[in-house]
This record gives sequence, structure tokens and C-alpha cells, in this order.
Amino acid sequence: MATWGELTALRPGAAVRHRGAEYVIERTIRLEQDDFVWFEHRLSSDGSGRTVWLEIPPDPEDGVIVYDRSEPLDVPHEPRPAIVHEGERLPHLMSGPD
Repeated sequence: MATWGELTALRPGAAVRHRGAEYVIERTIRLEQDDFVWFEHRLSSDGSGRTVWLEIPPDPEDGVIVYDRSEPLDVPHEPRPAIVHEGERLPHLMSGPD
């Protein structure tokens, strides 16, 4: 298992193994907000063609997150009325649970 220092030192071109699959870091995004810095790495596998994201959170006590793109849910979209704010008409694109 990698140390915190090793995880934050990852850069494009590095090889990474996750659950037995080999990946190469394609690109890295370094995000900053106030005193927090975290990284997101896009990993790709030549063997499976799969792409996943590896998120290294700012706090070493937080878990590292690996996620991939999933198919959209087959949920019917019910259009909502537009919102008017300060005279500007804005389409209602999404909302939380009712």
C-alpha cells in the first residue's frame, strides 16, 4: 500500500495498480481551496481499455477514492418551469429530492 507522500507525488506517466489491474496516469489535476490541496488523476488501462479516476483528498486521514463513469440512470425526466431571477429567465435543469 502506498504512503501519503507517494500518493501525492504521483504524476502523468506513472504506473499504478488497483485491485490487480495495471493503469497509467494520463493526466493530473491539482485542486486548491484556501489551505487545502488535493489531486485527481485520470488512470487508463491498455489491457482493458477502462478509465478510472483516483482522488487523493487533502487530509491523509481521509480515504483515497477510485471511481469510474457509469451509464446514465434510466429515469424519466420531468421538465420543470423556468426560474426568473432579476429579470433573467433561467432553465430549471436539475433539482434535489422533492
